Amino acid sequence: MELHEHIPNSKIEIIQDCGHMIPIEQAEILAKIIQDWLDQQTQLKAETEKIAKENQEYGRENYYL
Repeated sequence: MELHEHIPNSKIEIIQDCGHMIPIEQAEILAKIIQDWLDQQTQLKAETEKIAKENQEYGRENYYL
């Protein structure tokens, strides 16, 4: 968990009853976690693009982190 503490906006997901073969042992749970993350990234991208477009329309610069 120490690595997690140094990654901004990171999130730890603990999958119960699982060892080192998560894709085999808990495939459905892992797939749901990954899909939720992808959905979140898609939403964030859309929001960022909307803000960038609004900024462009008003002559403001865009800054990306």
